[in-house]
Amino acid sequence: HLHVVANEYDVGVYFEANGHGTVLFKEEFVAALRKASVGGAMEAEARDVVNGMLALVKMINQSVGDALSGILLVEAILALKGW
Repeated sequence: HLHVVANEYDVGVYFEANGHGTVLFKEEFVAALRKASVGGAMEAEARDVVNGMLALVKMINQSVGDALSGILLVEAILALKGW
């Protein structure tokens, strides 16, 4: 049931009691990110955000939701925050 609900959002995140779960990205959202990444004038900070989201799409295994990609995601966020 969680997977179905997560699919309703551009970026859907869910966790299951057994430790599984994943992040889902709608294809339309990913297409918009790709278009923005090669599109016209954009401030450097906005371009960094778009490229960071595209990196997340590549890192996260949407099919399986494996723990390794989740750990890498958390590590990347912590590093970006300087924690």
